[in-house]
Amino acid sequence: DLGGRWALVVGAGRVGRRKLEKILRAGARVRLVEPNPAEEIELLASQGRIELWPSFTQTLLAGVSLVFAASDDRETNRKVAQAARERGVWVNVADEPESGDFTLPAVVEQGDFRLAVSTGGGSPALAARTAARLRTMFGPEYGRLTRLLAAVRPLVLAGGLPPAAREEIFRGLAESEELRGHLARHELAAAREAVERVLTPLDLNLPPDFTFDDDLI
Repeated sequence: DLGGRWALVVGAGRVGRRKLEKILRAGARVRLVEPNPAEEIELLASQGRIELWPSFTQTLLAGVSLVFAASDDRETNRKVAQAARERGVWVNVADEPESGDFTLPAVVEQGDFRLAVSTGGGSPALAARTAARLRTMFGPEYGRLTRLLAAVRPLVLAGGLPPAAREEIFRGLAESEELRGHLARHELAAAREAVERVLTPLDLNLPPDFTFDDDLI
């Protein structure tokens, strides 16, 4: 959970920008070191979304939770990694993954539904290729299904059913190809009926005010 925590990114080339985008989406506060920032980077700084610095100094490590050494210069990355380790801060080294403390997986994101593909830093290209294939297999309907199941779960848990019955409902909803199909086509009324067909045999029903709309799915 990087929400509100400081992260330091050194380098805003292709790799650095990719890491920057990920940690901004994760809610981190970012210090970015880039001597020749592109216009889009300067815009982020002017909007207050990042702190922009022209060069790396160890003072930038103060209060930082994670460091990403992603410059185009290997010596700079090594210098950053060493300084981070001396302070006990975990560091990711773009051009030498094995010399860092952690690697970043390729991630397939459909809302709260996420799949991570990792090669332990051995082949980011293979991880990215695999993630691209997974995106064709797990489309936006999986994000909608995740939000729907999260909304239904409290109702089932409060229904007084024995554990085996609850498990049957959760498994039935998660494995329902019919439900996923309706969500993929955004057929909300049909999706509600599919959910009720799973709940009704176990004497559970959706409350009348449980609406299937864009806010839910």
